[in-house]
Amino acid sequence: MVPAPQSRKMHSVFFTIFFSLLLVLVIELTLLIGTIVVGQVPSQLDDNAEEVLCEQVANRSGYLQNFLVSSQELTALSTYINSQTEALLADGTISLDTLDSGSAASEPLLRAISSELVFEMRAKKLSGIYVIFCSRDLDDCVDGTRFPGIYVRDLDPDGPYSDRNADLSLEFAPATLVQSTGLYTASAWQPAFEYQREASDFLYLPYQTARNADTLLSADDYGHWTRFPFCLPDDPRSVFSYSQPLILPDGTVYGVVGIGLLSGTYLRGMLPTYELQNEGSGSYLLCSTTDDLSADTLTLQIAVCSSPDAAIQAGNTLVLQKDASGEGFLTIDGTRYFASEQPLALYSRNAPFSGEHWLLIGLVPVKQLYSFSGSVRQMLVIIVVLTLLAGVFASFIVSRRLAQPITRLSKQISASQNQRYQVPTLSPTGICELDQFSAAFTQRSQEILDTSVKFQRIMELASVEIGGFEKRPDVDTVYVTDNFFSLLALPDVPPDSLDKDWFDAILNGWKQTHEYVTRAYGGEVYALPASGGTVRYILLRSGEERGTQVGLVEDVTTSMQERRRIEHERDYDVLTGLYNRFSFMRKVQEMFAHPDKMRHAALLMTDLDDLKRINDTYGHDCGDRYIRLTGQCLAENIPANAVCSRLSGDEFVVLLHGYESRDALRADLTHLQEAMSTYTAVLPSGDTMHIAISGGVAWYPDDSRDFATLKRYADFALYQVKRQRKGEIREFDIGAYNREAYYAQLRQEFSALLENDSVFYHFQPLFSARDGHVVAYEQFAMRNDNELMSAMPDAAMTVTQDGNVLSISGEQFRTALNLETAQLTRYEALGADGTFHALIVPGEGPKGSFYRAATDNDRAFGSGLGHMNAAWKEPGMYVVTNRALYADENPVRVTFDGCYPALENMLVSLEYRFYGDGSIRVQMHLSAPEHQQLIYIPVVGMQMTLPKAYERMTYFGCGPEENYTDRHSGTKVGRYETTVTDNFFPYMEPSETGNRTGVRWIALTDETGEGLLAATDSAPMEASALHYTPEALTQAKHPYQLTATENVILRLNAVQIGLGGDNSWYRIIVHEPYLTPLTRDYDYAYILSPLSAKEDAMEKARTIRNYP
Repeated sequence: MVPAPQSRKMHSVFFTIFFSLLLVLVIELTLLIGTIVVGQVPSQLDDNAEEVLCEQVANRSGYLQNFLVSSQELTALSTYINSQTEALLADGTISLDTLDSGSAASEPLLRAISSELVFEMRAKKLSGIYVIFCSRDLDDCVDGTRFPGIYVRDLDPDGPYSDRNADLSLEFAPATLVQSTGLYTASAWQPAFEYQREASDFLYLPYQTARNADTLLSADDYGHWTRFPFCLPDDPRSVFSYSQPLILPDGTVYGVVGIGLLSGTYLRGMLPTYELQNEGSGSYLLCSTTDDLSADTLTLQIAVCSSPDAAIQAGNTLVLQKDASGEGFLTIDGTRYFASEQPLALYSRNAPFSGEHWLLIGLVPVKQLYSFSGSVRQMLVIIVVLTLLAGVFASFIVSRRLAQPITRLSKQISASQNQRYQVPTLSPTGICELDQFSAAFTQRSQEILDTSVKFQRIMELASVEIGGFEKRPDVDTVYVTDNFFSLLALPDVPPDSLDKDWFDAILNGWKQTHEYVTRAYGGEVYALPASGGTVRYILLRSGEERGTQVGLVEDVTTSMQERRRIEHERDYDVLTGLYNRFSFMRKVQEMFAHPDKMRHAALLMTDLDDLKRINDTYGHDCGDRYIRLTGQCLAENIPANAVCSRLSGDEFVVLLHGYESRDALRADLTHLQEAMSTYTAVLPSGDTMHIAISGGVAWYPDDSRDFATLKRYADFALYQVKRQRKGEIREFDIGAYNREAYYAQLRQEFSALLENDSVFYHFQPLFSARDGHVVAYEQFAMRNDNELMSAMPDAAMTVTQDGNVLSISGEQFRTALNLETAQLTRYEALGADGTFHALIVPGEGPKGSFYRAATDNDRAFGSGLGHMNAAWKEPGMYVVTNRALYADENPVRVTFDGCYPALENMLVSLEYRFYGDGSIRVQMHLSAPEHQQLIYIPVVGMQMTLPKAYERMTYFGCGPEENYTDRHSGTKVGRYETTVTDNFFPYMEPSETGNRTGVRWIALTDETGEGLLAATDSAPMEASALHYTPEALTQAKHPYQLTATENVILRLNAVQIGLGGDNSWYRIIVHEPYLTPLTRDYDYAYILSPLSAKEDAMEKARTIRNYP
């Protein structure tokens, strides 16, 4: 084996013995000198010089630490940016999904925070401050990726401020922001930050560390100072920077905020070298290290340098050695420096970057530091030299006689290095200790040889072929494993012939003749042709440590083939082999980014005709063959400059581009249509069926230059074909599109009239002249010209808070809201008798209700709705994640954001508005879970409990009998009265009952007419009032097992899933229009209001529903 290179200088045995004898002589002379030098004056002089330097550095480090800690305190600024972000997210101005997509998407947020950034920079006297937005994984970003942001720089922070910020400049910021702020742009200004991984640690490290953290800490815990000075593009000024991630309260990491300190002028001014008092030869270094500060050796990375020595530059790496007393020394370009290091506490102990230690180091050349004491020592040297000469000759003779046997043994061991597979034979020396060493060395060589042979056999038996090589600096040959060259498909070479230069030439030539890809985590994968037209993939990795280069070769054919298979499945549709939606959109975005290459283009949206009939008649396997044949036809007949994709089940899209004229495009489209008609599919019945498609074409750039608009136009043309005459390909007609948009606007406006109750209904019965019975109704819609915005109640309200209970009261009402559960716990109104009466049972105010009592269809075999419904039975506690109180507004507003952890963290937002007349507006917004296992939500609504006295039920909606979304076409919209008891229908097995749809308002009152009114403020709602809860109805098997509650259970729902009923054996028996999928958001609101005996429910509902 070749001996490992030594980390320190090697000496012969003769020299060691000779040096030892001389050392003894020197020690004796040193003792003599020690007795002469009374009081150890030279040593004391050295210690005094060191203490003065250490005190100067300690004073400077305290000042610098205070400045850096103050500068990195960005908590208030980060909180302000987050608040602006949340506000803009809430009103829809920005979106986290597109925040880093470009300057336009982030410009509102940058404009909102720009003044605060300037204020922060002024307040802390910084030379730069910046914000960069990013919401993607930086490990997936390539160099050159641009991120929106702003960088403001002040070249003279200590100078007087300009009233118009004329002393500030923008290094990068959107052009629109430059115009709005009025700040000057730097000479190297860019509209966005250009990401370069090697020069972007100030973005990558804090952002990626926070994004990948398992347990999210506070933003300032991820703060990081750059260990390397960096420069912005085309800007020669180096910057020392601190940055921390921007983290929203929900844990979303969307960028960084940081400061920049010019290291060349600003920071160097804080590190004056003249104070070191050593003839101007001293230096200050601001360094970082990841080593333990108590270690004897510290590897230092210079971040900021203030030094007259040109050899000491920021960005250099130095190694500080500590002596036994703990004093540090550096050697730079042959000059030895004394180093006084003082740690700077910039990170907290639990921060992710707490392992990076920052030091302020004061350097003074040893020659200058110890110049005075050196003169004293020089006198002693002269005396010592004269004494040493007398003992050198005797020491030489003794050393030579002792070193001869050891030298002979060393030559025998060196000669055994060329015998790779033999154990060396060593001759005895006659010295007991050396002979014991020879025997131990021989035994260990035998063990190493045995182990090497075993390891070689294990490698030969391994399922993955692995080989390697090793090049050492102290030998001329290269060691390789036996299978190294065979893995590279090269002829084997005898080990003795592996000269370094020859090996490098062979390996470099092999690399140049084979294609390769570089892996992100190290190494290159080369493609080698193999037998049978296949390809072998070889991974080559190499590294160097202490001058020794080690390489590893591995056959990764299996893993590479699996990776390529996965990538193909990711990008291509499994059934047709065409691009899938994701890959198509990526290709299209790349193409639309270069309009010059698009020239004339056409987007063809197609839809297979009669696919549903084929599936229903012959089965889905036959339908899949039909789709596959269509994909084959498109792939074989589209031009080479076209991109084709299967977007969904029977929907295909083709983008043809790069044409000189529209006529050339039409020719290729006609050819494609004709080719489609020649492909036939054989049906199971034996009949053949031609491929039939309907298509719509939109032209680029004539119709639009935007892909989304182009797709909408092509889809509209396809819709026209499907609606009028299938089997054709029709071009987009802007006139037809505008007419359709006009009709859609009319329908929308008419729906708004209905939803806002701008019209109301009158029913005129038609009687039979023969027997006088009602045989039909005529329904008239009358415009309500009195529907104006109701005046805001101006009665005074008192708002108090006691812990988690918010109390809001007025002259006519009293309420209490639990801020922890977001539930109304008290609602009382002043009655005619002059006392306050409870409108809801205390603690039983509105709460989320997502479950209904199971119906026969829900329980039917195969429907699946029973299981889905049961999953919503126990929604669990509503967990409030954020709340806000607006007590100074009229009405008083309280908002909540929260979720139901038991329901897949379904997000639900609530808002309460309290009016001076005692009315309360309740709004609920339900967001679909990001990863839902449940498909449908049975009910979207709220449930509350009213006192038992409110037995009378009056409402305006569909009636008079109970009805549901798919069971109300025979009902009439009108005003109906009943009782809570009569609203229950005793089905054979208790189930959902008593529901009313189309409800504009519902009133629950006592015998005197006093009670609670609930009115919708927009779209009609669904409502029911019973003496039973949905859970009680589900648990009972027969009506006689039910026990009525003393109170009234009032449920106000935005929507409830339909009842179904076509059959009971198909999985989902409710038709699609009446389903309530969990893949969309739901939003609805209603107003609760006290109702006195003197008030008409209809008139009051019209009044309160228009409260602002």
